[in-house]
Amino acid sequence: PRAELPVILATALETSDDVIEGLKRGANDYVTKPFDFPVVIARAHTQLEVHRTARQLAGLARQRAPELPPAELSAVLSNVLGGLGEVVAHYEGTVDAVNGDSLVALFGLPLPRDDDLERAVACAVALQLEMDEVNARAVRAKLPSVEIGVGVASGEVVVVGFGSGDQLRYKAVGEPLVQATGIEATAEGGEVWICDGTHRALGELLQVDRVREVALPPAGAPIRVHRVLGVGGAQIISLRSVPAG
Repeated sequence: PRAELPVILATALETSDDVIEGLKRGANDYVTKPFDFPVVIARAHTQLEVHRTARQLAGLARQRAPELPPAELSAVLSNVLGGLGEVVAHYEGTVDAVNGDSLVALFGLPLPRDDDLERAVACAVALQLEMDEVNARAVRAKLPSVEIGVGVASGEVVVVGFGSGDQLRYKAVGEPLVQATGIEATAEGGEVWICDGTHRALGELLQVDRVREVALPPAGAPIRVHRVLGVGGAQIISLRSVPAG
């Protein structure tokens, strides 16, 4: 699986069809000849960061969650990810990947819009609110309740689309994905944290109550993050409660 074995395709072929075919066959990223070695190193570093963060997330999940039989675990994930996927669609985001118990969503596809960032953070808050319904369904189905943490980062990514019509899919790579994964990994259940750039871009539209620094693995430079309580403007939405402490 991609989260377990990052693959960078090194090729002399550089048409869109060639790149798409490589990504469809399992590559996480690609570089073309003649190689620009600083770019190769940067992309390798990004994929290794994603890989390390995914392993950390898996370890955290094992520590936080009780062991469940496969059928019950599948039912729990289906309940959670299905509900969260509907929220992402409502805010016109695109699900980029589902890796184990995590969901990655992108905003600004297929074309960027002025309110992409505002919708992304509002969606992050809405994901936390959706957990009330998710856990209500879990109770009815006699499944364990769960909590989620949400991380948001903004910036430029490389995106490739493949397929067509209803089967059109996107694959994105870039530093913001690494940041978002790292931010999410440090969030407690019920929390929404965003990167400093997102906070600066939205300014007074946001209600935040905490600021701290997060060091991205492995021993990366710390980044400033902000805990979000709500979003104003056209996407007005607020959390009902947040973890104390």
